[in-house]
Amino acid sequence: MEEQKLAAALWAAPAQSIPGVCAKLAVVLEEGQSCEDCSEFPWPQLRVALSDLMRLGDIADVPASARRRQYSRYRRLKKASAPGQAQGASASSCHPNRRCSRASHQPSNLHQVKYLELVKDERGRSKALFRDASSEGDVAMSNLGKGKGKFIRKNMVDAEGKGHRPLCVGTARASAHHGELLQGVFEDGEGRLHRGLVTLPLPSQESTVTFWPREEGGVRTRPENRTKAARAAELTLGHLGLGGQGGDLTIESAILIGHGYGSSTADVTATIRAVAASAGTTLCQSTVARLAVAAEGASDAIAYQDQAILFAHREGRPIEHFGGEFPPVFVVGFRGADDQAVDTLGMRRARYDSEEIETFRALRGLAYCSVRLQDPMLLGRLATVSACISQKHLPKAHFDTVLALSQWFGACGVQVAHSGTLIGILLDANAPKAALRAGEIAKTATDAGFADVQVFSLNAEGVVLQ
Repeated sequence: MEEQKLAAALWAAPAQSIPGVCAKLAVVLEEGQSCEDCSEFPWPQLRVALSDLMRLGDIADVPASARRRQYSRYRRLKKASAPGQAQGASASSCHPNRRCSRASHQPSNLHQVKYLELVKDERGRSKALFRDASSEGDVAMSNLGKGKGKFIRKNMVDAEGKGHRPLCVGTARASAHHGELLQGVFEDGEGRLHRGLVTLPLPSQESTVTFWPREEGGVRTRPENRTKAARAAELTLGHLGLGGQGGDLTIESAILIGHGYGSSTADVTATIRAVAASAGTTLCQSTVARLAVAAEGASDAIAYQDQAILFAHREGRPIEHFGGEFPPVFVVGFRGADDQAVDTLGMRRARYDSEEIETFRALRGLAYCSVRLQDPMLLGRLATVSACISQKHLPKAHFDTVLALSQWFGACGVQVAHSGTLIGILLDANAPKAALRAGEIAKTATDAGFADVQVFSLNAEGVVLQ
């Protein structure tokens, strides 16, 4: 009852400005969701609402200090009103009204708790200690994806995994993608520029990885020389506190390498999921993305599946969630028959001028509107402009021909693999005879000598074209 009164007093205090409302929403997100990109209702919707308010109020970011001030008094009073509540709780306790796929996280009904640590008592028995936030704890939590602060997760695995569940064979999958809808440089909330992209998912192609654990260290792959996947397995084992373990990876994939399908990212993402499955756990999408970038150096947003996000592919984090699904489109994809595979690691990074950077700012806004309004035409237009900019940095030999073909059939636009050879033509899946036109474009492309011609759909209800 006392906790309810304290909570009611906190939220009953009226905000005097848009920043005040933003701070309250930020506190709800910080305290309520199980991970920073939790996809369960209502967390994506609340993140979108906060983003809208920040845009309307011209707010670059909600400072962490403001969020702490909003909730610090409530934490102190609640802790004082419930002595001893922070100890002896189960490591797997969750909020009773929340569905959460994460296997290990701090209990959300204890708001004063910042992280969980499992320790041994004087008799050698394991017990859970829920620690309050401190500078050391905050650093440990923020550095989990950077190879630091592993003592938290390591203790959890050592106390639970070794005693109760040994590693078993784990299998997982990850889909390919068909280049990007948008790629360039974009500002964050503080005005810093980051390289980012919007991935076009291709669920019809995927990589399947099986992890066979063994006690000796080191990771072997079949086929051999899949060094990125091996590195991803090692990083995931380390993240789970199992750095001394090793294993064998079996990678099954028909995804072409070096053309923009994201073959290595699919292998790496599936590997991370397979190792986690072997340990009997799942990882947040944000954790999978960070580990993938650490293994590859740069990675697409495959970890986020078909979510519409602007993703910093060299940092492994979202720049912006667009707050919904992509609009329904058909994609006719192909590449030039003589196109050679691209060495993405050896590519020179694109150097964008000030005019292009300003254009990317506008394209980002169009991407947001296309998702919120479910407008395929807007999506096609921004993808075409991004493809034209990419043509200056990694030109496609038949780009002008494809652009003319798109216009002839009244398509929404074209998209490309900005570090590959793929080109795609986008059509509104809800337009009359859209499927028929997609088939006609595919036949025309085949007759013109293009290779790997395929038609697939994205969020087109009741229609599957592969």
